[in-house]
Amino acid sequence: MFRPPLLCLPWTSPRVVSLRNSFPPCDRFAMKLKLISVDSWCAQRKIVAAKLPITIGRSDETDVRIEDRWASREHCQIEAIDGTLVVRDLRSRHGTFINGHPVTEGHLMPGDKLTIGMSSFVAQYRCGRKHAPVCSHASD
Repeated sequence: MFRPPLLCLPWTSPRVVSLRNSFPPCDRFAMKLKLISVDSWCAQRKIVAAKLPITIGRSDETDVRIEDRWASREHCQIEAIDGTLVVRDLRSRHGTFINGHPVTEGHLMPGDKLTIGMSSFVAQYRCGRKHAPVCSHASD
């Protein structure tokens, strides 16, 4: 039987009603996020964000610019809330997806697939505290 580490809750639907106070506290600036491209049609890309929140989109004004004509200028935002990452769609035209499910706001857990436009990434991160376990779960 699968038992998640102490700092993680079992995986649930990425559609989230309330995120506040759902997870144990963690310094939001201590998290380091890596988004690894899983697209077979282009060279592997890796996005590393040492500080959060970040915005992702096609615009030069975003923190992370992606070359994807299906992505909106300001497509989504990723921020740390109580020890986990939260993705917010910024009213993009084609939507933001976590593990294939459209979300307006959802938890992004390690190993989850984030799709922005036609670009897909797998999330990797851990809380910056010493001895904090890494959350992981199997994606659908």
